Amino acid sequence: MTNSANERNVSSTVDTASNPAAEVAAASVVERTLAYGAAVFAISAFIAMMTLLIAPLTGVDFGVGAPTFWAIVMAVAYYGFPLALLCVVALVITRVWSNRKHANATD
Repeated sequence: MTNSANERNVSSTVDTASNPAAEVAAASVVERTLAYGAAVFAISAFIAMMTLLIAPLTGVDFGVGAPTFWAIVMAVAYYGFPLALLCVVALVITRVWSNRKHANATD
């Protein structure tokens, strides 16, 4: 049973000698930070948007209570998705740049 598992692992690996485009650079701290930032911005914006959509259905009056709370929730819902998109674009750019730099270093 372990022999067939090893064969699957060996067959699923990429042969970088025959396919040099398969080599990629290791993920950097910047890339990880951008990925986690994009996830945090998108998830928090989604939660804030759902809160703003569900709150009136439950009878919440936006004029009662601390007005800054609803302004902050609205700002998170409004700016969260564009910030997440900017993080993803920056992540793609840094990944492409890193892979090109790695490919040029190995040549």
